[in-house]
Amino acid sequence: MTEPEPEPGPEPYGESVLVSLGWYVTVLGALLLGLRQTDTGRTCDDATSWCFTPSALAGIGVVLAVPAIAVMTGISALISRPMVRSGLSAPVAGTAAAAAAGVVFVLIALIALAAR
Repeated sequence: MTEPEPEPGPEPYGESVLVSLGWYVTVLGALLLGLRQTDTGRTCDDATSWCFTPSALAGIGVVLAVPAIAVMTGISALISRPMVRSGLSAPVAGTAAAAAAGVVFVLIALIALAAR
């Protein structure tokens, strides 16, 4: 009598999406820390038009980055599912999906800017 094949374990799909999200948060955090460290303490008191200090840009960047990260996480979720099903591990699939979603997001943003 042959033993039945073991049931396949749960797919690490959710883990791969979390890896992608982790990459986005890491890159955003590095950019924000870089902006904070280059803050020269400059004020906009003598500016005749638009003026942004690095601290103000960091705040604006956070507000704009949250929807961008949400969209890229959705794109990477769509990309990572076939990768995980093909047998890639969650960290590899999540990293590859994060990179691919970043490229897709930049292309979409460039097309939207060119269409204006």
